[in-house]
Amino acid sequence: MLHKIYTTELHSSLGYLATWLPASKLELGDLMTAGDAGLIRIGHIRDQGVSFTPHAGPSRAIYEYSSSNGVSISLKLAGQAMAGTSLGDAEAGLVVKFGRGNALVFEASGCSSTAIADVASLGRAIEKRYAAGKWDRNWMLVTELVSAKAATIIISSSQSAQIDLKATGKIGPGTIRLSDVDAKLEAKHTVDIGFKTIASTGLTPLYRASGIKWSWLGAGRFRPRSTEATPGEGTAFADLEPDDFLP
Repeated sequence: MLHKIYTTELHSSLGYLATWLPASKLELGDLMTAGDAGLIRIGHIRDQGVSFTPHAGPSRAIYEYSSSNGVSISLKLAGQAMAGTSLGDAEAGLVVKFGRGNALVFEASGCSSTAIADVASLGRAIEKRYAAGKWDRNWMLVTELVSAKAATIIISSSQSAQIDLKATGKIGPGTIRLSDVDAKLEAKHTVDIGFKTIASTGLTPLYRASGIKWSWLGAGRFRPRSTEATPGEGTAFADLEPDDFLP
């Protein structure tokens, strides 16, 4: 499924979970559960009478990723002739070609992150609520959130997929970024593109989440996700990976 491919690959590369659908807005402290087509927001932790302190993390201008051996991105300047594209000689833009199906391009600019300040203490409180029957085993809590001023996400559906993006706005000297809002990129021609969102604004494309997991350490103990765990030895509140909630 497309959302699992997208979420799993970005997590492997960037260490974050990926919001699906990308235009879905998340908030720090959101509670979610897994559905057939991704995650479903079911409320906020404040609804459970639990509070937390947010902490603003360091800003990072751009997060970018493209599938290895599966993507090429070419800049096309106005006045330049380029074969294999629908962009005319007088047009500027970007040509993205894919070498396989389910390859992806991700670029988020103007990024900033906010996280729950003390996840360990909050986790211990949630473990107690779970032991008392006041916390659902399937709930996932958003513990860190990356907001982006703009993001472009493209996923191919074949090895011959291509998208020609024409710049209709202002472009900087000699360069165009995929997530450049001022460039006003629009898809002039697409072939076998499975999903795309071009320079969309106000997204929360990346996040981290935690939930109740089986643990060697037994109930009532918090431990990092990196510790190996086997079902039957107890539970703990810990970081989640795509395999923990995607079918």
